[in-house]
Amino acid sequence: MPEIIIDVSELKSKANGETIRELEDFLREKLGIEISFAGDEARIDSENIKKSYLKVILKKFLHKVDLKENFRVLSKGNNIFMFKERKVWVPPEE
Repeated sequence: MPEIIIDVSELKSKANGETIRELEDFLREKLGIEISFAGDEARIDSENIKKSYLKVILKKFLHKVDLKENFRVLSKGNNIFMFKERKVWVPPEE
């Protein structure tokens, strides 16, 4: 059975601890399956979940908790997603 890993290390370090609990509840509600959190990773045993759908759900979570401007969802490999902090462009001073 394929396993999908969500790396939440950057989200955990930049956001408060409540955000990770909200993510866990949000994923359980939307996907209807158990998610195991261990350290900086969430593991989902996925049989019927498409990776594209999971990415959309993760983006919806960022929008729900008002972090869409600060973070984005990236795919790191075949079955790994991660929350990455957006880089802010600062114009050079004249």
